Formats: sequence, structure tokens, C-alpha cells
Amino acid sequence: MLLDLDAPILTYFEATNAHQADAVAALFTSDALVHDEAADHRGREAIRDWAEGTYRKYGVALMPLGAESDGEATVVTAEVSGTFPGSPIRLPFRFVTDGDLISELRIPNQLQHSLLSTGLRPHVAGVPCLTHLRLMLLVRSSQRLA
Repeated sequence: MLLDLDAPILTYFEATNAHQADAVAALFTSDALVHDEAADHRGREAIRDWAEGTYRKYGVALMPLGAESDGEATVVTAEVSGTFPGSPIRLPFRFVTDGDLISELRIPNQLQHSLLSTGLRPHVAGVPCLTHLRLMLLVRSSQRLA
């Protein structure tokens, strides 16, 4: 599928798939924020380190599948594959751009994404409360029975 993505977002996926951490970091503003795996990475150096660590830890590859506008952000749904349990998975990548650079990227972890896809919202800095976890398990078990 050919997607019409802004240049920095398209280049992000290309550089990530080439495992080019320096090229990825150069796509972000100097004070940009990346939120991934419940951790924040602010600034180009931290973003470069995050990207390099992700490549080393997971051997990640991304395939953008769809994109939609969400106010000031572009949300790209991508298939994420690598050396992690459950690979491949689909996750939304929420980009905010500032001109030709990315000022923010948010990638929910699998649990957060599972909660969001059921309509439940995580609490306290992205950590779901116990009630929501129980509801998520109930929803999943009822989906299996149906």
C-alpha cells in the first residue's frame, strides 16, 4: 500500500528499517520527545540512543499500513516485527511534526494498545489500573467464547 506521508514521517520509517539511528535522530527537533515502552526520550542524543537500543534489542522492522489525521498529529498504523514475543504486531505511531522535523512520537506498548483498542483508557502516566486490566481480560475471554 502506497501511503501519502509527510517527508519526515516517511523518512523515519525508511531510516528505522535501515537501522540508521543517526538518520532517525536527525529527523527530530532538538527538544523532541519520543515515548516508547513507558519511557520518555527527549532530545536528539537520547532519541539516537533509544533507536540504536531498539535495533540492537529487537532487530525491529516496520511496515506502515495506514495513516489518519488526529488533530495536530498523524497516526500511522504499522506492522512491527522483530525478535520480541508476539511478533509481528500492529501498533499506532503518533507523530507531531514541526515543519520538516518531528517534534513528538508516541508509541504505546502492547498492553496500552490492547486497552485502547477495547475503548478502555490507561491511568497514571500510561499505567493501567487493576480494574481496567480485569475488564480487558474479561473482554478478551468473552471474545474467545463468541
